[in-house]
Amino acid sequence: MTREERIKTCIVRNPDWTTQRVSNSTGARNTEVEAVRRGQSIPERVKISKPSSKVFVAPGESVSGLISMEKVVARYDIKSAILREVAAVPGEALLLETELCLRTSGQDRNRFRRTVENNEVEFKPLRVKLRLDDSTEGKWYWGHPKTIAEALKIRDT
Repeated sequence: MTREERIKTCIVRNPDWTTQRVSNSTGARNTEVEAVRRGQSIPERVKISKPSSKVFVAPGESVSGLISMEKVVARYDIKSAILREVAAVPGEALLLETELCLRTSGQDRNRFRRTVENNEVEFKPLRVKLRLDDSTEGKWYWGHPKTIAEALKIRDT
């Protein structure tokens, strides 16, 4: 049975129904029900094909529910973030560990600490503990291996 026939049958059975009620009952649009009531024929609906299931996302764009692996890596790969930040330090400068922690892991100090402890051998040439102020313990600083070696040599002499 075509949509037009369904509308006509519904109107004959229920002549007192409103256009909206006939539309709801038959699955037709209000304009189609009104056209049948005026005696006009209704055109066939053009089927619109569904979009392909493949989603192409340009870098930096997001689609609802999808995130790029770049965001995951940037958020959770603290080791790579530490190495990137240390590489960006100017040659003759040292970066305070608290600043490095904020730059690489934000407020998650435990994630930073665990990363440093788990990669102690790799990070050893990149960090040094210095007492530059009146503190009793000193603070950790990060920098290039040459700068760290020079700071160690000066500290230990």
